[in-house]
Amino acid sequence: MTSPARKAPAKAIPAGARKPQDRKPRKPTKAEAQAAEAADGFVTVEQCGMKFQIPTTQESLSAELALDIMLGASDEKTLVNLIGEDKLRAFVTMDPKPSAGDLIELFEKVKDTQGN
Repeated sequence: MTSPARKAPAKAIPAGARKPQDRKPRKPTKAEAQAAEAADGFVTVEQCGMKFQIPTTQESLSAELALDIMLGASDEKTLVNLIGEDKLRAFVTMDPKPSAGDLIELFEKVKDTQGN
C-alpha cells in the first residue's frame, strides 16, 4: 500500500513582507465621490472645461428656484436657474464657443443630478 502524497512545507513569510493593512486605501469610485460631494447639498458638473455647482437638496436651493419648481415653471427655466443665469451666459460666450450639442449635454447632466 502506498502512502498519500505529502505537501511540501509552507515557506516562511519574509519579515519585511507587506501585510494587507499596509496597502494604500483604494480611491473612491466616481459614484462614491459624487455621493460624498452631494452630502453638502451641491454637486459639481463639468462641461467643456467649465465647472458648475448644482444644488441637490431643498436646503441648498434658492427661494426663487424653489418657487419656480412649486409653480411648475418650464424645465428649461428651472435648469437655467439651477445653473445660474450668469454662469450660463459665461458658458455660451466662452472661447472656443460651445456648440448647441454642448449646451444640451450640460442640461442633461444637470437633469441627472436632480434624479430626473
